[in-house]
Amino acid sequence: LVSKSGEPILATVYDPVGGNLYETFKGESVQMNDANLILGDSKSEKPFFVLDAGFVKHPWHTELCKLFEIRFIGGAVMNAIEILHHPHSIYLKTPKYRMGGCAIWDLAAISLLIQNAGGTVHTFDGSPLLLNREHSLYFNDVGFVFTGAVISFEDVQDMLRDFQIDETVLAQ
Repeated sequence: LVSKSGEPILATVYDPVGGNLYETFKGESVQMNDANLILGDSKSEKPFFVLDAGFVKHPWHTELCKLFEIRFIGGAVMNAIEILHHPHSIYLKTPKYRMGGCAIWDLAAISLLIQNAGGTVHTFDGSPLLLNREHSLYFNDVGFVFTGAVISFEDVQDMLRDFQIDETVLAQ
């Protein structure tokens, strides 16, 4: 459920493969199967990126793989669920011109779950991810960055400092 201003206020996601039900209300703790979600060990885990499988064709793919651990989990919602369980994880999609990709129905519930679990949700340029955009249901033009509870958007910016968004990247 999303407010008119574009902020999520209620979220429910069911993972049919894992059999887990995730739920939260704005400002409340995240529940998994009717119990508080327990985050992974934030001290021993190294940061990693969760990316969509299509990222293997992206100009950044080769360099990112050299510098970071990359995980390909599944679709947008399951990729973002990975962020809930791993406080050092990052899920991102770079902006692109081509219409499509993640839409409001992919990001509304999961963005609230991530925020209520202590993570962050931004567009690729760091702006708030507003879900009720007038001109599009999709987020291809702005991309997004979701982080786990111990990584900030600024941390991601620092990690990606050498990767520049340019016309080549946007065409992907």
